Amino acid sequence: MLAAPPNAIPRRPRRGETHADHRARTASCTLLIAALLAGCAAANAPAPATGQAARAAECQEKGGWWHTGVGDGFCEYQMQGGGSM
Repeated sequence: MLAAPPNAIPRRPRRGETHADHRARTASCTLLIAALLAGCAAANAPAPATGQAARAAECQEKGGWWHTGVGDGFCEYQMQGGGSM
């Protein structure tokens, strides 16, 4: 903990407040500020691509075949095991 300068005036506790109360309030304010800053940083993140080209690329990365011309497009996967019954 940092040492206070010799000429510093100590903070007087409020009526009924203990040192632990002051530390708890300081900790909760610190967490609130950190959460607000994290929320602002996340708000500036770019939105993920959700167009047909992005969905086609995701389909092909997962081993599927992208079909255009049917509705908005769809991804077809090959089932494992051959498919004979």
